[in-house]
Amino acid sequence: ADFLGAFNRLDARRLPAPWQREKGSWIAPLAALQPATPDTPADAWRFTARVVAAHPGLQHTSVELRAWGDQALVLNLPPGSAPPAPGTALELALPSSAPHWLAD
Repeated sequence: ADFLGAFNRLDARRLPAPWQREKGSWIAPLAALQPATPDTPADAWRFTARVVAAHPGLQHTSVELRAWGDQALVLNLPPGSAPPAPGTALELALPSSAPHWLAD
């Protein structure tokens, strides 16, 4: 539902330890996924994802990503951000409070 917002759903079977599980998923709001910076908190989930495509828009640049093999993710960059080229590796972070567990 739109009122709940948009989420990335992460397949727990594909994730590295300590987030990996035999089944289920983690979800996190799209707004929580950000490029990693030196100011990223130490307890954030850090990982690398590959850019599949970027779609500049008026409200944000939507970036399609793949991580951990073929796990699809979406990153929204601020308006006016230069869209990353397909194939670019991006260092990303999720605050540790953002992911929520969904059992299957």
